[in-house]
Amino acid sequence: MVGLSDELANDERHIEFHPTDNRIMCFPHVVNICVTHILKEFTKADLMNDTDEVFEPSGRFGDNMNQSFEEACARDPIALARNIVRVLRASGQRRDAFRDIIIDGNKKGWFAGKSGRARQLPVRELLRDVPTRWDSVYYMISRLRELRPAIDIFLGSPIYQDLAKYKMTAQEWRVLRDIEMVLSIPHRVQTRMSSESNPVLSNAIPLFETMMTNWERLCEKAPHLKRWIDVGLLWAKKYYKRMDLTRAYVIAMCPYSPLHCPS
Repeated sequence: MVGLSDELANDERHIEFHPTDNRIMCFPHVVNICVTHILKEFTKADLMNDTDEVFEPSGRFGDNMNQSFEEACARDPIALARNIVRVLRASGQRRDAFRDIIIDGNKKGWFAGKSGRARQLPVRELLRDVPTRWDSVYYMISRLRELRPAIDIFLGSPIYQDLAKYKMTAQEWRVLRDIEMVLSIPHRVQTRMSSESNPVLSNAIPLFETMMTNWERLCEKAPHLKRWIDVGLLWAKKYYKRMDLTRAYVIAMCPYSPLHCPS
């Protein structure tokens, strides 16, 4: 931005440009930066790597009853989740077999809900994360948890004994649920901003404040997640302070400003 300012100043038209005051930050990009830093704390695997290399977890494979939260975190549930998505999507035969399990399970009542009654699973495929969208990690986890009953049956099938090692423990699934909770907050904010037919600058600050406030509230409700949420808040507050240096944000927040409402 400083280079652009110098270049415009030397232009024969003498265009005035301040590298800070005239800079409007990209809201989705800032959210992406905050979430990316959280994900780096959650997982050591390169989630945005498109190779089919399978992640080998560190730490002991704890049993469902005795594995602690810290032991589950050490095994990197996000990377374990991506392993499951990769192996189940590795071939058309596996994808078809997984789909058949969902269909048969719905017909025969294999999938029990929280009340103990049989529930229906949506006939869907697992989703992989993609490099161009940070919230694809959120979608990957959300879909994985949604289809967990069918996944457990698939990985426990005698036909696929070689894939049993990819099963996650109950504690690892709980950690994955916690990660989804953390990511759901910026996801909702991002979705709100993206759903507007005419996104306006005046909504950026309130939505950004909503994201930070909800993260802070989640820290109070789930203190064990604070170490990760604090990373996102650190970067969010860093960019929030930058908004104070740009008068456009202040002008946009004024209810009488033409920037407050799209024409």
